[in-house]
Amino acid sequence: MKVQDFRDLTSRARQLVVDLDACVDAGERLLWVGRASRDCALIEAAKCPRATQRDLDSHQAACSALTDLINQVSMPAEHRQSIGTPAAGARSKGQSRAGGYNKSAARAVRLGRAARSAMRRGYF
Repeated sequence: MKVQDFRDLTSRARQLVVDLDACVDAGERLLWVGRASRDCALIEAAKCPRATQRDLDSHQAACSALTDLINQVSMPAEHRQSIGTPAAGARSKGQSRAGGYNKSAARAVRLGRAARSAMRRGYF
């Protein structure tokens, strides 16, 4: 395998770790686990005899981070803590229901769609 391909696989593993934050519900997380598991097997099996020690260390760190995240997400719900989102119905002190909605990814998607629609209609 070429060194550049090896580095691309390492960056792919890092991107998969970041992509989990874009999942807005359990269904998307389930799809992410499937894709990440398939890609993780491919990424971990990658070997490059010409890679530097820095490349190998970076690759190992990315693979272990991805594996840990896959294991954390695919655990049964009663055995894991929430992944960056509070449990349903739980709100921090002083936060209203609207405040939780305003921080949600769904709101960001809706605002983006509304902005594109307004641009098409010539409001801006």
